[in-house]
Amino acid sequence: MATRFWPVFVSTSLTCFFGGILLILLYRMVVQIITKLCTCASTSEPPEVSTPEPMALRDRGSRMSTAPGRWACSQSLNSINASPTAQEEMELRAQSSVVSFSHSVLGTNTPPTVGNRLKSGCHTMVQYVHLFAVRLVSYQWLPGRAFIALSMIMSLCSFGIYVYEATFFPTDIEKCGHKGRRMRTMDFAMNIFFFIHFIVRFIACRDALLFWIDWYSILDYFTVPPTLFGFFIKRSWLGFRFLRVFRLINLGEVLHNLKLVRSASSLRMCQLCTYFMSIWLSGAGMILLLENTGNLIGPDAYQVTNPITYPTAMYFTIVTMSTVGYGDVTPATFLGKCFVCLFILFALATFASAIPEIADMFLTSRKYSGWYTKQEGKSHIVVCGNITTDSVKTFLADFLHEDRQRSDVEVVFMNPCKPDLQLQSILRLHFSRVKYFQVSCQGFQSSYTASSDLIHLQANREIRWFILNVYQHLDLNLGTIDGQSNAIN
Repeated sequence: MATRFWPVFVSTSLTCFFGGILLILLYRMVVQIITKLCTCASTSEPPEVSTPEPMALRDRGSRMSTAPGRWACSQSLNSINASPTAQEEMELRAQSSVVSFSHSVLGTNTPPTVGNRLKSGCHTMVQYVHLFAVRLVSYQWLPGRAFIALSMIMSLCSFGIYVYEATFFPTDIEKCGHKGRRMRTMDFAMNIFFFIHFIVRFIACRDALLFWIDWYSILDYFTVPPTLFGFFIKRSWLGFRFLRVFRLINLGEVLHNLKLVRSASSLRMCQLCTYFMSIWLSGAGMILLLENTGNLIGPDAYQVTNPITYPTAMYFTIVTMSTVGYGDVTPATFLGKCFVCLFILFALATFASAIPEIADMFLTSRKYSGWYTKQEGKSHIVVCGNITTDSVKTFLADFLHEDRQRSDVEVVFMNPCKPDLQLQSILRLHFSRVKYFQVSCQGFQSSYTASSDLIHLQANREIRWFILNVYQHLDLNLGTIDGQSNAIN
């Protein structure tokens, strides 16, 4: 390809970003200038005092004297110096009713004009549009939840189209026409939706400047304008479309607000996984773009001898993030080498922090979660509340004492926190009769089956349960559950 248009595609993104900032600052400057001019003009003019009501003039006498307005009553009402007679009293009351009626209808002494009505109508329309936009980007209303979920689905579909093209057409970083690209029209329609979504979020935002420099807004600048511009000039550029994968970071929030992810541990797990996946997949996209474009200057400009596919770029990126570096795949371009030097610093911190936490949460959730079913011939109790090492140790020393007659009762601890090392050693010491579940105890407020916490306590008889006091090490408050929790004495 003789002529490269990638600088034009990049310039469209930069123009949208910096041009928007410039327009916002210019708008704020103009508003400040107009406000100061109006303030100076209002201070230079004599203050206009609204026409007081006649009954108030009668009480205050002649201490105030104002010029009559267009909609004011007779000037003679402003010069009352003595107590009115009966006839004057009736006239004052009649005129007072006229003034109050005009105030209730007109609002002020200024008559309604076409300009005021138009201004009021425009203000009302702006407020309505803003409220509608807020509803579309808020989880509190059904249209907002549907709109946000649709945006997430389309973002993932758009990234899927990018992966398809980067895998089967890795050398076509820049291509003339849309022949052979069946999904190009679909991607164009998705970017139209992303543009509408951007406009809605801009209308609903409180601070336009903060919104314009937001990370997710920057993603739209580098994905939407190049795609729309390339579609109209019948030229495609793979470019920065891989940045759309960063929408995955909001997947946990979307699932949580849609009531698909409820527990805090599951939400944290989803956030860590999506964050790691976003860094990994976006790094692979950047490596593919730089390596398959070639060097920008020099005698070998835009010459690619060994193009890589997207799966190969993913392999190279994960090997780089893990600091293994086998050396079978290496960057050949100058920009590719520079990017790897910067990427490995950031990716190493992400890999070293996210992977251990994900593994710890996964192993812990499997160890302290699951199902508990009452066995035949055995009964069990449920212990919740202030589950600490001291309280559990004191409780088990009393409840599992050898002087007690029954030895077929199992103890089920329910606590939303992970047990520490000392508590884990106590649980291992009594593993045959003690079970520990890292779940919330809120389900016991209405039913003794806490299905939302992935634990079912099934029993045909009554369940004995204890609540450990928060302020003391042990408080044996015994209650009974018969489908519903009873009051604790």
